[in-house]
Amino acid sequence: MSTVQRFEWRGDLFASELPRLLQRLDGARIIPYELPHTLTIFLQQEDAAFGLDRTLRIRAYCGLTDLSPESVRAALVDDGLRSKLQRKAASGATTELAKGRIVTLYGGAEDTRDATLELQLGADRYVPASVRVARRVHYEVPTAYRTTPFRVTVDTERHLYRMAGGALRALGSMGPRVEIKATDERDVAAALHALNHDGLLVPLRYRSLELLFGDMLRDAVPAGALAGSPEIEAKFELTGCDAASAAAAALRWIRRSARMRLLLPFPHRIVRMRRYHLCGGDDGAQHTVVETAAGRLSAKSKRDAVVRGAALVRTTEASRTTDLDGALEPVEAFVARLRWRRLGTMTKTQTKIPFALADGNAYLISIDECVGASGGELRQLELEFIGGHGGATATEIVCSELNELAASLVREPVGEHLRATTVSKHDFFARRATG
Repeated sequence: MSTVQRFEWRGDLFASELPRLLQRLDGARIIPYELPHTLTIFLQQEDAAFGLDRTLRIRAYCGLTDLSPESVRAALVDDGLRSKLQRKAASGATTELAKGRIVTLYGGAEDTRDATLELQLGADRYVPASVRVARRVHYEVPTAYRTTPFRVTVDTERHLYRMAGGALRALGSMGPRVEIKATDERDVAAALHALNHDGLLVPLRYRSLELLFGDMLRDAVPAGALAGSPEIEAKFELTGCDAASAAAAALRWIRRSARMRLLLPFPHRIVRMRRYHLCGGDDGAQHTVVETAAGRLSAKSKRDAVVRGAALVRTTEASRTTDLDGALEPVEAFVARLRWRRLGTMTKTQTKIPFALADGNAYLISIDECVGASGGELRQLELEFIGGHGGATATEIVCSELNELAASLVREPVGEHLRATTVSKHDFFARRATG
């Protein structure tokens, strides 16, 4: 068993911006690897609650013919798969528990679809919770102050799968990411100076959990729970408070209440980034083309806004599966097919904290930090209804609950940073783009 402590920095970027990043690595040497795919199996202790601090990972390398769940699952039970069993701490320390050929297949099933995947470690049995497949390129980057280059790893694409009930299910594409790993902090600083002088890379803590936690939330609040319901939310402008502080305040508020419970395990949130291409049409609605970090696109439309106290009620049409099946084409072509007009673009990083009330109705706090391509910044906190366990819930009931929740949140210390608003992000950034 050995532990390696390194300085690490990770940043996400949009697939559409990957060529810009790769240009900055033109002078670096690519480290050749025989197999193109890095396979990471994240294991949780069987029958135990999900816990980041108890997660083990198996890191292996393979060459996949395709990225279907069947192909990925077959790779998991390949007897020739050479891998490392590791535990990685939040500090960046990686402990290697075993190395070589790790057998995860038990029962000797010939059909890999029926094989049982598990790992016995002492008295504990671990099972895969999720699997990530990445296509990686490793670079050796020279520095001005030392003869030994340091390493920059670029995941040009990442795909996540969830293991549930013995089946592997695709959750979607995560988009590219850059990792800087070094034994000297100066290496990290030098790499950031060369690669991220303009903020192209965005460090988002917990973003790697986005698709997994999104799927876990769908288990807790089925998509059908919102069938036929309008979008109902309370919006606040957030000033003088950053997203991390607002998220911490929101968690304290939920935990102190006897009528609220968190719906996700630690860190209790979904962190993601999206790009929104604001559009107009001939019907007066607010149209948006949503772009994920992986470059998948979907259409969103909002109309018929009505204010009921602190609650804003709108009819919204949007995809909930963009990460998995969104269109892969240029934004211009997608907008043209919809016969919309592009008005502007803004990028949003978002922290979403879902919770449920004692009556089963579920809500989430969304902390949104937005930057417009043509200028302007907007930070908002939203309280949004996301469904009820008992099926459809009357709009009047949701509006009443939402008004109570909004009033309660404003009474918290974070309330001094909140100002109720009905200004949409679409209006805010479209006005600035069109002048």
